[in-house]
Amino acid sequence: MAGETSPPFNRASSIPDTENYGQAKRFKDVIARFEMKDVELPEAMPQVMAMQAEPIREKRTRIIKAEAEFEASTKLAAASEQMAGNPAARELRRMQRLSEIGSEDNSTTVLMIPSDFVTLAKSLSEYLREHQADERARASIEKSSAAKTQIRNREQASPPHG
Repeated sequence: MAGETSPPFNRASSIPDTENYGQAKRFKDVIARFEMKDVELPEAMPQVMAMQAEPIREKRTRIIKAEAEFEASTKLAAASEQMAGNPAARELRRMQRLSEIGSEDNSTTVLMIPSDFVTLAKSLSEYLREHQADERARASIEKSSAAKTQIRNREQASPPHG
């Protein structure tokens, strides 16, 4: 058919928009093609668009950093668990750290303390904390007993009222 155009396509899909085409054809107003050329934005528009895009970029950056930190912490925790049961691995890691410190040009002084001393210090600290708590409890009980004894002595020394 000469002069007849095909129905326009729906933007959301590649299916022809026949419903609107049929209605438009009745009024003989069929748009076969639409094109925009040389669109000029107002001068402030690019600035406004950039201002809107900046928080979105910052949000993405924070999310990416947080995901990376989470992944690193997860891997460090797994490595820590794996090394916890292996004293040789801990010692090798400590030697590696020393090697890294020594390779840098710095004036860092390293004092080597075996990890057994750290464990011993922690155990001693816990023991002293418990022992001090026991001593405080005993002192409190002794004060309470002494106070009760003083009250009894006073009651016995004072004449009965009556």
